[in-house]
Amino acid sequence: WQKAIFDKIWKWKNEGDKNHETHILILIVDDVARILLDVTGEALHKRGYRTEQGEAPIKETLAAGLVAMSGWRYKESLWDPCCGSGTLAIEAALMARNIAPGLGREFRFMDLPFYESTQYENIKEDLQEKEFIWKYTIIASDRDPEIIAIAKRNALRAWVRENIHFECSDFLEETESHWTIVSNPPYGNRLKDENLGELYTKLIHEVQKSGWGFITSFPIDVRHGLANKKLLNGSEECRFWYKKN
Repeated sequence: WQKAIFDKIWKWKNEGDKNHETHILILIVDDVARILLDVTGEALHKRGYRTEQGEAPIKETLAAGLVAMSGWRYKESLWDPCCGSGTLAIEAALMARNIAPGLGREFRFMDLPFYESTQYENIKEDLQEKEFIWKYTIIASDRDPEIIAIAKRNALRAWVRENIHFECSDFLEETESHWTIVSNPPYGNRLKDENLGELYTKLIHEVQKSGWGFITSFPIDVRHGLANKKLLNGSEECRFWYKKN
């Protein structure tokens, strides 16, 4: 059956040889099999810009969702004090500039015989014409200079390097700010840090004062007065803690 599917696809273009790669997925539910043609390739949450990352990165789609949930108004200041490889700041900049997700990546359908490159390029041009150019205040900081360098390169690949101010600094040593915070701080599971309690105490204080919130599986005392939403970061159950309106 695999050969039959392959021949059906490629003979459409009179190229029924064995030099083409075709991904076919079989989904069986309640004894019913569904045959699916993979037209995506890499998972859709992978935008294509994050070719380098730290040890515990957040998915790009989840990062975009957190920025959207925060209600951030693009002309306001936004700060991720634990930026890691820069995903949250980059997704915020992409959203603010109306840059289409995945615009810089490739898809599996581009290898298939019915792919029309001219039509695809026209669609990309239409999307690019809808992009915005504005001066945004998006700050991304981390205490690790190597991860800041990675974040800068990721932002460059996402075409938003000029929209993000990167700083190598320790959040615990920062003076108080009046910036809206959206962050994915260390949870203490894979990355051990003896100062996590102090880190979260300061994060909670900043969020209570200036808004918006952070995602974590680290235990937070509900008596701090922050609201929360249950979310999954990969397979890990987390809470997004944020300031009540």
